[in-house]
Amino acid sequence: SKISTATNSDTDSSDTSIPHDVYIIDGIDLAYSYNNNNNNSFSWRGIEICLKYLHTHGHKKVFVVLPYSLKHHR
Repeated sequence: SKISTATNSDTDSSDTSIPHDVYIIDGIDLAYSYNNNNNNSFSWRGIEICLKYLHTHGHKKVFVVLPYSLKHHR
């Protein structure tokens, strides 16, 4: 989709396109929710499914927020 956003400083709007949104995912909540809070266990699989879904639908700017304690946990 193309949009026209011509302003005083932007006279060539022919190459202006609607950018995809940036997605910020609450990784800890997603991981526990995916596992249905089964024994309070964390599931990387839920995060993986979410990332693959967004990526296959063209969303490239996806960030997963996780606690620092999980930095080396994979």
